[in-house]
Amino acid sequence: MPSDQTHDFALDFMVYLKSMTKDLTGVYKKYKGKWVAMDNGFKKVVVSGQSSTAVYKKAKLLGYSIPNLFKVPVNTSAYIGWLD
Repeated sequence: MPSDQTHDFALDFMVYLKSMTKDLTGVYKKYKGKWVAMDNGFKKVVVSGQSSTAVYKKAKLLGYSIPNLFKVPVNTSAYIGWLD
């Protein structure tokens, strides 16, 4: 890169990370304690249920070759600090 140009790579990285974040608040509120499979863009829940196996199989039947599967926590809690 020419010396007369400066580029903020840290800023680029922060913009990149921001583009990867997804607000799953609605998913948390609606699906607490359940297993969910989401579409590839994490924009919508395609299947939900109590069993990870059942949710996985249903998502596969809907054509998701590698479903984005996770269990929504029942409650959330902040953690600040460390354990000794």
